[in-house]
Amino acid sequence: MFEPGFLEGGAVKITKTDSGAVNGGTYNFGSSANDRIILAAVAVYTGIANNVTGCTIASNAATLVVSRFVTTNPGFTPWVGIWALAVPSGTSGVVTISASGAIGAIGIGIYAMNGAGGLTPFNTNTGYSGNAVASVSSSINIPSAGIALAVAGNGAGSLPSYTWTGGLAEDLDFGANSTSGFTTGASSTTGSNSITVSASAIASNVGVALVAASWGP
Repeated sequence: MFEPGFLEGGAVKITKTDSGAVNGGTYNFGSSANDRIILAAVAVYTGIANNVTGCTIASNAATLVVSRFVTTNPGFTPWVGIWALAVPSGTSGVVTISASGAIGAIGIGIYAMNGAGGLTPFNTNTGYSGNAVASVSSSINIPSAGIALAVAGNGAGSLPSYTWTGGLAEDLDFGANSTSGFTTGASSTTGSNSITVSASAIASNVGVALVAASWGP
């Protein structure tokens, strides 16, 4: 399952503009703006032998902000990550993820960020629950007038609903396919924020992976 969430605040603003489970699909970017950065929060289900190698947004290579890939998990814990690209014009575009092997399923959340100082984040962090554990915790530092975005997903075997605690508001919660979940969340609460993402159920040998990033003006 895949799910994102956010709260706006301060000088930096973040708005969810679209989401889906189609690799190479056309996604809505919202209104054009000179300072607009498109963020793609992604969970990719490739199997433990295949790593994600790139992302294009509107035919341009995006910058990887943060990622986590648990290669030792036989339950196919997903690759989770956030990509960023300055896209000042255009209301939509194709978003494509590439990997070293076949992509079995994907969850994508698209966000428009305005007012950030650039693509480089202020802080990043990752977390992993461990096999057959239904919750994962991490932390993220948000600068004054900044925001944070986080994404999490579980491997095949169950399709849970997700709950976010620790200051990040849930925004998306859906299945990348019939057995794999995707979720995202975001916040504008400055300082150190503890994040916990909990799945309603998790299958044996499956875990939940989490990444988070913050930006300031």
